[in-house]
Amino acid sequence: MFGLVEAWGQSEQTQQAFCLSHDLKVATFSYWCRKYREAQQQAEGHFEELIFSEPGHYTLTYPNGVQLSLPAGSDLSTLHQLICLV
Repeated sequence: MFGLVEAWGQSEQTQQAFCLSHDLKVATFSYWCRKYREAQQQAEGHFEELIFSEPGHYTLTYPNGVQLSLPAGSDLSTLHQLICLV
């Protein structure tokens, strides 16, 4: 269903028109739109995990799969700058 929500977001159709053309109930589609927005909000700004990958190293995994690995003794301001990259 998330694929349909994304397709609707890229279309210029109203939700009703999109549902009609895809044989969907508007109430059901609205439910999935809400779930999609919640999933997107949950993923934003959160990390998948922070692990000690090997003794003396931190590995931070972002939701998109990018990994950041630093020695444990790294300057905290450097770590902060790397975490806040957009």
